[in-house]
Amino acid sequence: MFIILIKMDLSFEQLFDRIAPSIDSKKEKLCIDIPDIRFKDSKSWVHNFKHYVEQFNDREDELLEFIKNEWKVEVSVKDDGKLCIKAKRRYTAESFTNLMVNFAKTFVICKSCGCSDTNLIRESGIKLLKCNKCFSTSSL
Repeated sequence: MFIILIKMDLSFEQLFDRIAPSIDSKKEKLCIDIPDIRFKDSKSWVHNFKHYVEQFNDREDELLEFIKNEWKVEVSVKDDGKLCIKAKRRYTAESFTNLMVNFAKTFVICKSCGCSDTNLIRESGIKLLKCNKCFSTSSL
């Protein structure tokens, strides 16, 4: 068996130019829209919930579970994409926005580079957040 080593005499600038396309100094910003919430009886309806699901990389199951756990409420999504929150109190647009920010920080935004282009993966029963930009992985 032979091992061939190739010595590459590259300057720092040449090495940096090779990796520069994968490193972007500008952080991608995730803008969270104001929710369209309406109230009827003991239910709060988020009419633009489908938009949040799309914005958070189609993580509907995680988002619903997060809302249930944080607010201790019963939630369901109707066929038209509206979120129904069954609770004794009314949830305001401000409280829903704060909840979405917390969800994004936990389940969407990369802890290393701040990018929102991430995937949720499961390895050995552990949920991990994998970044498609910097390729880092963090546990949830």
